[in-house]
Amino acid sequence: MERRAAGEDAEYAQVVVSTIIATATAAAATSDGSSAQGLHTVLADWSCLLPARGGAPAEVVIGTLDLNHCAKLPAEELIGREPPLSSIAVVKRAYLSNVCVLDSALTRRQGVAQALIREAERKAKAAGVSCLYVHVVAHNTPARCLYEARCGFSLEQEETEGMARALNRPRRQLLLRRLTVPNHVT
Repeated sequence: MERRAAGEDAEYAQVVVSTIIATATAAAATSDGSSAQGLHTVLADWSCLLPARGGAPAEVVIGTLDLNHCAKLPAEELIGREPPLSSIAVVKRAYLSNVCVLDSALTRRQGVAQALIREAERKAKAAGVSCLYVHVVAHNTPARCLYEARCGFSLEQEETEGMARALNRPRRQLLLRRLTVPNHVT
């Protein structure tokens, strides 16, 4: 990830990656509102805590996702079909990846992932993206429910069992969400 962010990963030279971060104040993220101290027992490590700065309270990173603005993700077999691959596809397509939410009773089922996806959609629309994609493991029912039922994605493609076996991974699906792009962006 550091090499990608620094522009040193040749495979990602044609990919514009925006990381979207969801935070909560440390006090708000504790179950009883007592203090950030209690939160440290919930966090897996201290890297999830952003220090207080400029008079603002400390914040906890409770979720992130990457918005990849590109025609296709490097080394990816499942690529979007819309719009058809061409130079315009670079402008009109984006992929979500690395969708992560703090695994805690304090954040799960609180709409954090959905809020991250909505912000990614907003940024994608502003950049002129009309087709937003996400890869999901076919048997990951909670993730599929989030993308399909709550965020309006639909199945576009899926790997065969044979392809998944050959790649030594669970079978995956590629989900699509068509975005309505403002006229002034096109």
